Amino acid sequence: MKRLSQVMLVMALVLGWSGRARAEAPLRPEVQKIYDEATALFNQEQYQLAIDKFRAAFALQANPKILYSWAQSTRLLGDCGEAINLYRRYLATLPSEGGANAARGHIATCQSILGSGGPTPSPSASPQPSPSPSPLASPQPSASPEPSASPEPSPSDAPLPARRVIPARHWYQDILGDALVGVGAVGLGVGIVYFMKSGTSEDDAKDAMTYGDYSDKIDQAKSERTIAITSLALGGALAAYGVVRWMTYGRPERALDDASTRRKTGTKVGLFGLPAGGGLVVDGHF
Repeated sequence: MKRLSQVMLVMALVLGWSGRARAEAPLRPEVQKIYDEATALFNQEQYQLAIDKFRAAFALQANPKILYSWAQSTRLLGDCGEAINLYRRYLATLPSEGGANAARGHIATCQSILGSGGPTPSPSASPQPSPSPSPLASPQPSASPEPSASPEPSPSDAPLPARRVIPARHWYQDILGDALVGVGAVGLGVGIVYFMKSGTSEDDAKDAMTYGDYSDKIDQAKSERTIAITSLALGGALAAYGVVRWMTYGRPERALDDASTRRKTGTKVGLFGLPAGGGLVVDGHF
């Protein structure tokens, strides 16, 4: 009895392998011609005509490649029930792991659509009456400000001697900062473009007609996502550094005064002592 079970297991493995080998055989020329016509209709989004062609090709040669494309056309046409049946027939051919995972993902999507039955609008709540505004308190008359005493002239108000003036320096005059921000903005733009392209490639992969197209689109989406992240990181870093340079580059106009003028502008010098030493503090404009 044990030997009979082993023989049956070996026969089942051999039959399964031979069935998969037949399923993965290349298409015959007349079948390939019909398959190419169906593919052209699929790319033109004429899904019903593509389904008719795929059905005719599958009737001539049962091939999982045709079956998967047939299921994709049916799903995109909106017939999720029939698409699920075709995906299950495709899984019964024992496809590769990648093709099987793609088919199971489409089955789950279709089951979710069939289970939800489409979104239903939720009833909107009736608007609540807004409370009437409370009466504002009448403003109290403010006390009139007391007249301030006019400042008395001090001896320090005498005319100051001529000063040397250092011209102001504006942030937009920083050539390096401008270049950093410009290159950073370009990097951010490239990152955004490639991020959007990666999303488009992922959507195209979901609607791919064959597993080969699905795998190519997924790889393309990953490459575009990597470029997007790298460009966004570098562009953001360069732009941020350029902005920091702008913030530290500008300075107002200031004058080089003599000692009496520095005392006029408020420069302060102080000394402080500590048990282990001391220090000098200078406060003012330099």
